[in-house]
Amino acid sequence: MKVSVVKTKVHYPPAPFHPSEQYPEYPYSKESISTRENPVYAAVRNALYLMDLDSEHYGTPDWNPFGEFVKEGSRIVIKPNFVNHYNLSIDDHSHFEALVTQASVIRPLIDYVIIATKGECTLTIADLPIQTADFDMIVKRTGLDQVIEFVLDKTGGRGTIGLADLRNYQLMIDRSGAILGRKKQPGDPLDYALVDLGSHSNLVPIEKDVHLFRAPDYKNTITVKMHSSGVHWYSLSRTILKSDFFINVPKLKVHRKTGATLSLKNVVGTIGDKSCLPHYREGGPNAGGDEQAVSTLINSLRGRHSFTLRRLGRIPWRLIIRPVGRVLMRLNQMAHKDQNLINVTGGDWYGNDTVWRMVHDINCILFHSDAQGVLHDKPQRQYLTVVDGIIGGEGEGPLSPSPVASGVIVAGIDPLAVDICCTRLMGLDWRKIPLFAKYDSFQRYTFSNFNDNPEQIEVILSENNKIMKQQIDNIRPVHSFEPSPGWKKHIEL
Repeated sequence: MKVSVVKTKVHYPPAPFHPSEQYPEYPYSKESISTRENPVYAAVRNALYLMDLDSEHYGTPDWNPFGEFVKEGSRIVIKPNFVNHYNLSIDDHSHFEALVTQASVIRPLIDYVIIATKGECTLTIADLPIQTADFDMIVKRTGLDQVIEFVLDKTGGRGTIGLADLRNYQLMIDRSGAILGRKKQPGDPLDYALVDLGSHSNLVPIEKDVHLFRAPDYKNTITVKMHSSGVHWYSLSRTILKSDFFINVPKLKVHRKTGATLSLKNVVGTIGDKSCLPHYREGGPNAGGDEQAVSTLINSLRGRHSFTLRRLGRIPWRLIIRPVGRVLMRLNQMAHKDQNLINVTGGDWYGNDTVWRMVHDINCILFHSDAQGVLHDKPQRQYLTVVDGIIGGEGEGPLSPSPVASGVIVAGIDPLAVDICCTRLMGLDWRKIPLFAKYDSFQRYTFSNFNDNPEQIEVILSENNKIMKQQIDNIRPVHSFEPSPGWKKHIEL
């Protein structure tokens, strides 16, 4: 399993992100070469080369790195991490760059799709952000709208390039944060497919606790029903399941529920109805749950009151929730002074034994389900992941991360191998993160060839114009990312 890592400058160029060099294979005229340096385009290109994609033609006009994945008429999906239109901690440029996949990373991928298909393809850039996000604003703030406009103009309408907000509805809120109602969204233009993993679900070992399965902000009864009576249903985007080639473009970030959000976690955004996604089991460990690290009445109240108050409408809920939350957290600390995790709830800690199972299920489906929701033993589409680590996110990920000048692009066709490599670059120990450590390579539907042997993974590292091979355990972190509070002092190297 080969993973390429390119270390580069910490700099996102301006839209529409033209390369600063006219590469031999570049599909457009020299008029669209930027006079400003574009290290991101060069890094993505280099990462594809280091994966040995059509290496025999590299450096010539015939170089076609995606030629083995697609052809004319293919359907391609690019799946970024477009979680929200602003960083919840600080809404400035650098914090936004740490939040979502930047379009400068997507641009070269689109260009190589155009090369492989001669522009005759159906390319969709699709994601499912949080309920309150403004998808159009994300597209505009990243500069993706300018990229699409440029490529459509240059390809002359030979193919289709589109955007898809996969949500069925958007939650409308006022400036105070109060929920005003739902706004219906078009959703997936090809609809959704229900896929049942049944006895092959990673949730089977804990399905005796199905009555405790919870998806935050969704009706518990629906979540429980989707995973009861021997079935494990997931609602996936049919646009994605009809694709021939799936390009996963996650962000290098930490995450409250999974420790890190990289290739595996990013595909949760392929789900049409998030009520089918168990994120944790209600309660604490002594009651069969993993919502809380420590079971207290106060934690139970904290876990339920916020969304209920937001549903009250035009009440300035922050004026209520924040003071109440601070009081409840303080009471917790007074009652349990020696508990470092006393205030953790919502499954936001290293003891969450539910969410990784759900994420593994979705990845199994992504690889093995056809467009009708029927599972096959062989993978149904080609797969590539390219991680945007130019500026990463630490601390309160995934919605409020602090920026990290990490300066890396990581690529590969095995998502688990790529994610393990990324955790090392982040200064995190993949062996202590269930999402990576608990993968079962012997299950029927797999998404990785990794079988717990790090020597399987060959890392090709490019740094300062030098190329070297490294083993996973020898990779030096580009930065020691600060984990989310519920993971601190548990997953660092």
